[in-house]
Amino acid sequence: MTSDMFESKVKDLEKKSYKICDSLLSKPLVVLPAGRFYRLSIRVLDMWGIRTDFLTDSNPSKTSIIWKYKGRDYIPQITDEFVKKMGNSVNYIITSRPFREEIKNQLLIKGIEPGNIFYMPVRLGDLVSTSSFRRRYEIKKAFGEIEKACNMLDDEESKNELWTLMAIFYANAPVWIESIPSEEYFNTPYLKIGQGEVFVDAGMFDGGTSERFAKLYPNYDSIYGIEANPMNMEVISKRLNEYRDVKIYNNALCNTTDFIRFQREGIGPEGAKVSENGEIVVKGMRGDDMDITPTFIKFDIEGAEYDALLSFEKTIKKCRPKMAVSAYHSLEDHWRLILLIKRICPEYKLYMKHHYGYEDLYGTILYASIESKD
Repeated sequence: MTSDMFESKVKDLEKKSYKICDSLLSKPLVVLPAGRFYRLSIRVLDMWGIRTDFLTDSNPSKTSIIWKYKGRDYIPQITDEFVKKMGNSVNYIITSRPFREEIKNQLLIKGIEPGNIFYMPVRLGDLVSTSSFRRRYEIKKAFGEIEKACNMLDDEESKNELWTLMAIFYANAPVWIESIPSEEYFNTPYLKIGQGEVFVDAGMFDGGTSERFAKLYPNYDSIYGIEANPMNMEVISKRLNEYRDVKIYNNALCNTTDFIRFQREGIGPEGAKVSENGEIVVKGMRGDDMDITPTFIKFDIEGAEYDALLSFEKTIKKCRPKMAVSAYHSLEDHWRLILLIKRICPEYKLYMKHHYGYEDLYGTILYASIESKD
């Protein structure tokens, strides 16, 4: 893709966004449901100058949240009552991805016109810079590398995925893109997972991925789990206690054996990140020093994937394991991980898939396998 073609792709996204914004801003705006992550949704809308006037929820008793954001008070009202009162004099923006069709149908049944119902624009996520100028600058500067990395992907779907993500990051406007969420790591066309796998779960969080692997492939050989955050160890141990041949390391997977500091923040798996001032101190561990022969490695370690791949370089060259690598923790990871894997082992077939739906730019996975997906 040339730079002119890319600029055209971005402009097309922006034109569609401007039309949506014209309609969205024509009336007072209601956000629903006002659930656990409503602050993130309002922050995204605020970033683009889209003012929220009301919050409402069909069942506010399910959460103890006090609906306040930056000094603005919102009075939650039951959706049925609110819709009956406000009708089509307001616009509605649905923040829930799992229940958005259900909520939309409820609004339609109550007489709300389809033109008054909107979904959230893309939420960039806390791990990618929210400065549109900074993103545009970084993409312009690295355009040649991105183009090179894109040409290393092994199907047109993956190439289009990468350029779509770059266009979203580059656009100087909120972007709406419809997509269907899909399962990551397993049950994908990109990796052929069989019996007797030696699975490495790099970045375990709560052990959920290892447990899912063990249930899906009970005839596995062994599971090696690596998790840096000591606060997660008890949960992981209890969760995986009933499964055989599981070994867990409380280490930071990186290309050094020095001690690494982490800062604990947030409520999700992205809460523990490398920080010089972090209060959590964990010993680093190199993948090659584990002296194992993995057949499948999953990396999801909050932006440290590049360093973790380097730590496994000799093992990857020797064993050529299947890999699923999270690519969404930084902007440059979308292309530099491709270049790194191809440098380590040029024989790999590479595929990129965004799994979570474009409301949230989490869940972009780079798959690597010696075998073609076909």
